[in-house]
Amino acid sequence: TTYITTGHNVHHIAEDKFVPGNLLFADSNALKTTDGTTTSLIAGTNARFNIIHSFIQLSRSHIILTDFHNHCLRGVDRTTNQTSTYSGNCTTRGNRDGVNALFYRPALIIADLMNSQQLIISESNSRSLKTINTVSKRVSIFYRDITHRYRLSYVLQDAETGNIYVTFDHGV
Repeated sequence: TTYITTGHNVHHIAEDKFVPGNLLFADSNALKTTDGTTTSLIAGTNARFNIIHSFIQLSRSHIILTDFHNHCLRGVDRTTNQTSTYSGNCTTRGNRDGVNALFYRPALIIADLMNSQQLIISESNSRSLKTINTVSKRVSIFYRDITHRYRLSYVLQDAETGNIYVTFDHGV
């Protein structure tokens, strides 16, 4: 058993596609990789993330992550370690779709198993699920709780049926 002390909240961890054998993890305000002994910063010092809740590795070298309190999606290029805004404003929160989308606390991002060019994002405060096309970067509202009773958090999609399951304040 190996323990890695980060000093922050780790919200997401996955196999690192860029460095085989390593783990990639979101350490609140930074994206890091570790082999279990050594931890390296990928992005976070200059990007000024404000709680990375989730990320998805689109390819070996490209990552999209949710910047929760900055209300946007960020892109990280592992070959250059450059961070850029992928979608949203990163200074203005909101609930707008299209190519100039606004987000309100994006929490989780997953691949849409039924559409290889689409990602699914859950938003905590807007109580919605959104999709983003990875080619056009067009965002669409997929589901919204109009009763404003449930804060959506985690999303899981069944690979066989395409059904989407969401956790919220009081259940699934």
